[in-house]
Order: sequence, then structure tokens, then C-alpha cells
Amino acid sequence: MAEKDFDDGDAPKAPLFSLDLGANGGLFAPTTVEEVHVWVEREYNAWSWTQSINAGEHRNLLDHAFQAFNVAINAVREARQFEAQSNESAVRDRLSSVKEQMQTAFVTRAFPHSTSTLGHRVLALKEDDPFAAIGYLFPFLPGLGQTYRFDARELGSWRGFVMGLNERFGLDSTGGEPAIRAQRDALEKLHERAETLFGEKRLAYDGLHRDFATVLNQVRQTGNEQTHSFDEFMSKVEAEHSESRKKHDEGMEAVRAAYQEGMTLRAPVDYWQKKAESHSDRSTSYMKWAFGSMAAVGAFIASGTWWAMSSMKDDKPDAWKFAVVVLLGVIGIWAVRLVVRMFLSHSHLATDAEERVTMVKTYLSLIEAGKMPSDDDRKLVLAPMFRPATDGLVKDEGLPHPMLELLTRSAAK
Repeated sequence: MAEKDFDDGDAPKAPLFSLDLGANGGLFAPTTVEEVHVWVEREYNAWSWTQSINAGEHRNLLDHAFQAFNVAINAVREARQFEAQSNESAVRDRLSSVKEQMQTAFVTRAFPHSTSTLGHRVLALKEDDPFAAIGYLFPFLPGLGQTYRFDARELGSWRGFVMGLNERFGLDSTGGEPAIRAQRDALEKLHERAETLFGEKRLAYDGLHRDFATVLNQVRQTGNEQTHSFDEFMSKVEAEHSESRKKHDEGMEAVRAAYQEGMTLRAPVDYWQKKAESHSDRSTSYMKWAFGSMAAVGAFIASGTWWAMSSMKDDKPDAWKFAVVVLLGVIGIWAVRLVVRMFLSHSHLATDAEERVTMVKTYLSLIEAGKMPSDDDRKLVLAPMFRPATDGLVKDEGLPHPMLELLTRSAAK
């Protein structure tokens, strides 16, 4: 069966009330006020003709039973009006009255239901002779020979009355044989059991149908909630995935930029690293030469002074010896100073090269971290990295002129 057959709107509602009439109409379990109205009005219309037949005093038995139909039809009409006004309590009261009146008519007073076997016989006989139909029905109603007596004025009423007596009590020897009566009673009981069973199964089927619709609605609701939760989960995962992918792409872009910049600046870094190492080695070498030359010049000046003082005559040393010592001392000091300048120059250049290497590495780290977005920032970093390098040497490293003049004057004397 298709799923749409079990939609909530198609599932039978719970019955408003249940009225079991047995073989006299079966089980009536309406679910709407309109269904009750149609059922009561059909029975009312089916038997209203009995009120227009003046068949005699015995018709009072039918009138007494038909009073329940009048009360029921008015109650159900009022129930429809209260239903339009959404007055549920008044609707329930009127429906309760309908059930009570119909039970009185069909059960207590045994008035035949239009769908029962007796009802069909009476209505069929009514088409030929209404008086015979009323006379035929009289023996089947309670009160026969007690409160109400048969008082017919028409021959048709007597004919129907005799037919009713014959059928109920088996007065006809040809048509009322025990076997025939037993079969007829068995059929009546079978019909009653079938009506009862049909009503019970209908109630059970409607209950199962309602339960299935309720379970189906719960399953659908749970499915919708799970679908909604899954959609929210997928949206959240997709958003997180997009954010992670964005961060990953940004990180990879930073790595790519850093790699490209690193490859671009690899030669300068190697150059400045080698230059720093070279100048550092030379600075160390010149430092050793500076201290060694200072020690040698000091020893030379000390030995030269001793040599000049050792040959004094009349407590006067030779001027030319002192001049030679002074000249060689000045040349030695100038040479030591030159070595010191070379040491300082290489030390300065080594420091400058190391600073450039440090700046290049810092620049690459900033690019990798995404901290260098604009060209102006790049210019601020690249400008000092690629500035011209100085050698650190002093340009006036010749012999001092005043010392030469002093030596010249001493030689002239």
C-alpha cells in the first residue's frame, strides 16, 4: 500500500461513541457529527411513513417506539449547530442523548433497523400495502397482548398481522416445519453474529489504522528532526572545513611566498654569510698581527734606544742614531696602526654582513607569518639590506707630515 494511504489526514478518527445493535443494525461507531446526523436521519426517514397511516389502535405501539426518533433527530440537529459554534461540551451532551434514544428505539423497544432482515421485510411489504406492513410488524414488537392490543379495521392489517404471527410463532404447518424454523433461526443468529463481528473488526481496524498513523507521524517527525540535525551538522562541518581550507590555503600561500622569497634571497644570504665568515677570519688574523706587531715595535724601540744610548760620548748620544730609531719607530707605529685599522675594518664588515643575514632571515620569517603585506613595508626592510657596504678604512693613512719635518730638521743640524 502506498505511503500516502496512511497519511494523518486519512487515518480514521476515534469514534464519538459506540452503539452495538447486534443483528438489528450491527455496531455503529461514528467519528463525526455529520455521520451521526446522516445515520439518524436515514432511519427517521425510513420509518416516518408509520406516522401517516391510521391503521387502528395497535399503531400506538409504533408511535411509542417512534418517539425516540423524534428526540434523536432534534438532538443531532442541535449538535450540528453547537459544533459550528465550537461548543464541544454541548456537542457531547447532544450526542449522548442521541445514543440513548437510539438504543431505546432499537434495543429496548426492538424497533427494526432499516438494514436488518425484519426491516427489509417490513419496508418491502410497505410498498404493496402499508396497513399490511404495520400489521406484520406488530407481533415482533414488545408489548404484544399486554399494554397494546391489535385493533385493525382494514383487511390488509389483518393479513399482515397473520403473516407476522405465522413467521414469529410458526403457525403455518406447511411453512413452519421444525427444520425450516431451525434453519431460519440459525440464519438469524448467524446474521447477528456476523453483524457483531463486523462491528468489532471495524473498530479494531480503525484503532490499528489510527495507531499506525500516529506511529507513522512520529517516525516522520523523528526523521525530519534527524534530517534537520544532519543538515545543521553538515553545514557546521562544511563551514569548519571551509575555514580550515581557507587557513590552509593562506598558510600554503605564505609558505609559497616565503619559499619564492627564500629562493630569491638565497644567493644574497649565501654571499653575506660567506662574507661574514671571511671578514671574521681576517679580523681574527689581523688582531693577532696587531698585537704581534705592537710587541715587535715595542721591542725594536727599546733595543734601538739602548743601542743609541750605549755609544754616547761626553754624555751626548749620536743624533743620527736617535733619528734612525725615531724614524723606524714612527714607521713601525704607522704600520701597527695600519694593521689595527685593517682589523677594525674586517670586524666592522663581518658585523655588517651578519646583520644583513639576520635581516634577510627575519624578513623571510615575516613573509612566512604573513606580516609583510604591503610594498612599503618591503621597501623599509629591503633598503637597509641592500645598502652599499663600507670598508671601514681611513683614507689618510700616510706618514704624518709634522714627524717628517721634525726628522728633517734634526738631520740638518
